[in-house]
Amino acid sequence: MKLIALLSAVSAASATMGRHNGWSVQPELTVRSAMAAPENALIAFIEPSTSACKALQSEWATVEEASGQAANVDCTRFKQLCKDKGVISYPAIRLYDGNGKATPYRGPRTASAMLSYLKRAERPAVTTLEDEKAVTAFQGVDEDVVVMAQLHPTRDAHLQTLFAAVAARHWDRASFGTVSSISPGAVVCYNNRDRAGQPPTILQDMTAVDAIPNFVEKCMAPLIGEFSRRTEGGLLNSGKSLVYYFAETPAEREAYAAAMRAVARKYEEYLLFVTVDAGEYADMLPMLGLRREVLPAVAVQNPSYGQVFPYDQANELSAARIEQFVTQIASGKVTPWDGTPPPAPASSESSSSSPSEAAEAGEKEGDATGAHDEL
Repeated sequence: MKLIALLSAVSAASATMGRHNGWSVQPELTVRSAMAAPENALIAFIEPSTSACKALQSEWATVEEASGQAANVDCTRFKQLCKDKGVISYPAIRLYDGNGKATPYRGPRTASAMLSYLKRAERPAVTTLEDEKAVTAFQGVDEDVVVMAQLHPTRDAHLQTLFAAVAARHWDRASFGTVSSISPGAVVCYNNRDRAGQPPTILQDMTAVDAIPNFVEKCMAPLIGEFSRRTEGGLLNSGKSLVYYFAETPAEREAYAAAMRAVARKYEEYLLFVTVDAGEYADMLPMLGLRREVLPAVAVQNPSYGQVFPYDQANELSAARIEQFVTQIASGKVTPWDGTPPPAPASSESSSSSPSEAAEAGEKEGDATGAHDEL
């Protein structure tokens, strides 16, 4: 029985739990059945009243509706279940593979990212591609990243082993395939998320032990990343200036990333564009010369020189305006922030554009709060 049918059958036989802070709360029997089912299930452990769970709610509802392989656990009601599963903060998202193994989900908290993750979980860590037709089809199998190894079956056996190990480590973020080749070996990476329509990147010199792992990690790295406890150190020590975009919802941050990709590619040698959860990292806003109540908001930071350049929150936000702002900073036309608290804007109506407006602009021009678990 497919998991979606199993969940429907169990839910129909269970008491209706109703809604809690926007969440459609599911009975404990439904969740336990999903965890024990012979098919993959993505489970969100939540405390509905926390800010992080409120931010996740609409994205998760989309996942549940689209996949039929997702369920949520309200840990304020089913405390023992969450304790048994070792959940200590919320939301925690885990994949149950039908064999008793649970894997933490560490990707973006957006519906598109979580649905892509579920699709990858249905494939083996490395897909064997038999012919050129299969290779061509596999290039578009993943909306994010596809990595293919073209290796000789005997001469490159050691590279096959290394590639399989890298795939096992990163299958949750990319799709991996391998095809036999009599030509000199190569690893090819298609970043369909950030560089769609552009030539793939190719690795041919694989003599160094870390050549394949480094190549894959570099290719998978998002052009516009997300600021978090896990990424903070690398971002601040990158040697580049950071362009922060603060927004409250994953949908806003995802729309911004889509709108700004062309600009981020143009300046990637010098700038790192990152999105920030304005709820979870609200304390960062005044530290960058921004007001908490006016969102979305943008600021540029040069960690090497300790300089901060807050974008005027009374102005419109669009890809074109942000690009103009960073070029003016580079040419010395914008003075670094002197630490003076920013004044309240006369009107917040024009301080920002909607995600759809930002995306449209990008196309014309060319990823007390509840802690995130297991990031």
